[in-house]
Amino acid sequence: MLRTGGVVLTALALIASSAVPAVAGESAPSTSTVVTAAAPDLVSDDPAVVSAAHGAQVSTEPGDTSSSEEPSDEAATPVPPSADTPVTQARVTDASATAADLPESTYGEVVRVTVSGRFVTPAGAPAAGVNLRAEPIFGDGPGELAQITTGANGTFTLNVDTARPFALLVTPGAGYVTGMIGTDRKIIPGNWPEGRWVLEPEAAVSTIGDVALVAGHAVSGTVTVTGPLSPTETRLQLSAENAQFEIPLSIKTGSTSWSVTVPKGTYRASVTGYGLGIEAYYGGSTYDTAKPIVVNGAVTSIGIAVTISSRTISGTVRDLKGNPVEGAGVSLNPRPWTSGNLARSATTAANGTYTLLNVVPGTFDLSFYSSGPPTYWPGVSSWDNAGTITVTSASGSLTGYNAAVAAGVRITGTSTNADGTPREGDTIWFNQAGNNVASMVTGPDGSYSSYILPAGEYTVGLSHAGTVGTPQQWYDGKRSAAEADLVRATTDGAVYDGIDFVAVKGGSITGTVSFAGGAAVTGATVSVFAAHNTDQPVATATTDAQGRYTVKGLNRENYVVKITSGTSGVVDVWYGATASDPAAVVIELGLDATFRADVTAVLGGTISGTVTGVAGRTYWVSLSRQDGSDYRSMAVPITDGSAVKWEVSGLAGTWIASVNGDYWNADGSSEQATPITVVPGKVFTGVDFDLRKNLNVTGALRTTDGSDIARVDATIERQEGEWWNYVDSAPGIGAQFGFSVEPGAYRIRTSGYSANGDALRETTTPFTVVAGKPTVLDITTQRAGRSAAV
Repeated sequence: MLRTGGVVLTALALIASSAVPAVAGESAPSTSTVVTAAAPDLVSDDPAVVSAAHGAQVSTEPGDTSSSEEPSDEAATPVPPSADTPVTQARVTDASATAADLPESTYGEVVRVTVSGRFVTPAGAPAAGVNLRAEPIFGDGPGELAQITTGANGTFTLNVDTARPFALLVTPGAGYVTGMIGTDRKIIPGNWPEGRWVLEPEAAVSTIGDVALVAGHAVSGTVTVTGPLSPTETRLQLSAENAQFEIPLSIKTGSTSWSVTVPKGTYRASVTGYGLGIEAYYGGSTYDTAKPIVVNGAVTSIGIAVTISSRTISGTVRDLKGNPVEGAGVSLNPRPWTSGNLARSATTAANGTYTLLNVVPGTFDLSFYSSGPPTYWPGVSSWDNAGTITVTSASGSLTGYNAAVAAGVRITGTSTNADGTPREGDTIWFNQAGNNVASMVTGPDGSYSSYILPAGEYTVGLSHAGTVGTPQQWYDGKRSAAEADLVRATTDGAVYDGIDFVAVKGGSITGTVSFAGGAAVTGATVSVFAAHNTDQPVATATTDAQGRYTVKGLNRENYVVKITSGTSGVVDVWYGATASDPAAVVIELGLDATFRADVTAVLGGTISGTVTGVAGRTYWVSLSRQDGSDYRSMAVPITDGSAVKWEVSGLAGTWIASVNGDYWNADGSSEQATPITVVPGKVFTGVDFDLRKNLNVTGALRTTDGSDIARVDATIERQEGEWWNYVDSAPGIGAQFGFSVEPGAYRIRTSGYSANGDALRETTTPFTVVAGKPTVLDITTQRAGRSAAV
């Protein structure tokens, strides 16, 4: 419950995490050691101990901790209140001046990654004319980060300036297959194959030595188009079970020749052009029915037939001023949505015209989009209000489906302190019709620029850096959404500049945290929550040597304050809680007001122990109060495989401890676990977990020359018939690895780096797990090439 004067507010989350007195009659088990300690000793000052005092995040919400991977901790995005009222017209400039393609720096810090080596033929001779291209794994920025073509000596040095991970695509000359550099620094045939080497955006120089091309055989044929089709870009594909080869192919009415070089194997050939609805196969209508092509040498006369309907839809796209728009996207989609190859798309020409080809009978909606928000035929901005187009088998060329698209607007400005210094990290909120539609964070110079927004009227608010929740202030100098000046951003294509903020003082909550005798509590964490949302604090502070704290820059709001241990060892307690009523008291903070909230804390106890596991893995320590009223969890990363100390302080009552589902002093369920009763002012030690005892597959990777290994990445796969299915993986520090798997036939794939930065060649080792018997693997690999940080 939340208490505020005579008003009682229900808040189950607060009850669940409030301080609770110890259960009468509980005692500490004799199997471990209880160490008497003064309050300062309840929290270790050793930075190697994993605890909240040294930066570990301690969760109070139960969750799935069975996985060794770290769980998500995404906070809900706050939505500012509605806005409505006075009007302000900002400075207007041309939006086109700010529109640009996404630069690489959009994705973060741009660093240079250099890869060098030499391409050679299978016989070892230098390979000239080989193109090496760096392609990013994700994003809307450049699709090619860098490329180079080898000269007569076959050598290359590729400099990649990137903020994104990328892979290396190899396109050789005639007689050799296209592929990507793999983790073993060999060419893996195909487009984007499994096992490709992904380079992270970390400044480094990698020398990978000689890379041998893979010889192949030419498969050639024709694509024959029946029906009206001007030259159109499609993709020609040869697909096998474990590889796919793809080339661009421009086709038109009549026959177009093609040729692809592939390794020996069995393939199926197809041509696709999704915007046109083209999906045709050699010898069949689907991948499963396509005729297999067995390649043991050159293969010719592979014919693929494509039929294009004469049904079309066409029109012209213009901006709101009537000018033709080049490069606008046009999409035709079945309505209601129906699976199958029914959608069509096109891009407008320089005069704004478009034609959707090969349209099939059905009912469709038509959308248009350029730099701004989409428009739906017949000229509406909402998909819900879009009209439909009915195409019948008798339909021919449907014309006149024109549209006017908006360029959108931008809102820009700055955030500064009263002395004019810029404020970095403030959040700017853009509201329309009472709903938040976008937000942006100010940069180092205090400036911000919205994404492209639909033209309209907005209220713009600001939340101070380090706070969450509703904005502390609104444009222009207003303190609530209801009072905010309305920004009329109604001219399409314009930038509305000068929507500036000068940060206000805001309200503050201040006070002291002390024990009942008056002694100051030092190092406690003070968290301020909005009373209606106690999942995430709006601000935090730490008590000083006198037990004092101050939280500033608060909005006019109802708040609750919670004290947690930090380095102090005190039990969690809400401001205003008493022994008879542990609920929080709500603080009704006025505009720019200061409220004093003094808290009396109670010293708790500490539970500590160790976790021993596989190097490189992260384990989760969980503490559940036996009566179900409280919960704690904390991630404990294992670096080199040795035991890692952990502790959780500020506890009261009796607890059950577990790590990744293994309970302390128990062979099975939580009912068999040994309870731990915490004594105020004392440390319960020896709550140790050795997760290695559950591992039935262990081993190590070593190099042929005895080099130390800095990192090994191991993946376990299980054989199911003719397939290998993923089971588990463990990226780790050092050469050790370990898994717990069921009996069966497996293989383990490894890669990694030596201590001096050399990449290790990938290995694949089959093994069998027998019930009740441990499996120990000793895997040998070689250094493949240098990857040293700059």
